[in-house]
Amino acid sequence: MFLSILSFTFNAIIGFVEFVVGLRLALKIVGASTQAPFVAWVYRNSDAFITPFKGVFPNFKLAFIEIEPATILSFIVYGVVGLLINQVLTHTKQNSKKESGR
Repeated sequence: MFLSILSFTFNAIIGFVEFVVGLRLALKIVGASTQAPFVAWVYRNSDAFITPFKGVFPNFKLAFIEIEPATILSFIVYGVVGLLINQVLTHTKQNSKKESGR
């Protein structure tokens, strides 16, 4: 039971992080105005997730689109780490059920 709750909570957190970072990526690609309150909220709330990856690669422009590699890298890293941890939790739950005879 504990592992199920832990797995659900972890998936919800990773899902939120991926959603906010993905939304930031989409807004950057379409050139959304930072003056809009919603866009400012997304950038402000996703910044904490992007910060560890800032400076790994420089930002650049492709035509009129600003490419922020830190956002792309964080989206990939959080996704992969989330997937790996989810697999560990799933494996642990399965082993726990086998040991308890369920």
